Amino acid sequence: MDKSIARIVPAGPVNRIDPDHANRMIVAPEDFAAISPFLVLVEDWVRAPAGFPTHPHRGTQTVTFVLD
Repeated sequence: MDKSIARIVPAGPVNRIDPDHANRMIVAPEDFAAISPFLVLVEDWVRAPAGFPTHPHRGTQTVTFVLD
């Protein structure tokens, strides 16, 4: 399978969810064939000791990279 870069799009704006959590869309779920193998890529910032409440991710694979 040959793939080439058709365009480069800047990341979306930062969304403030609450004082301890912000995120922005890096790869939006628009054209799955064009962005494969990604479905969605979101960058999150969570202030310690905050975190995410328990929630299901049915039918998806969640990968988390903790940088700090």
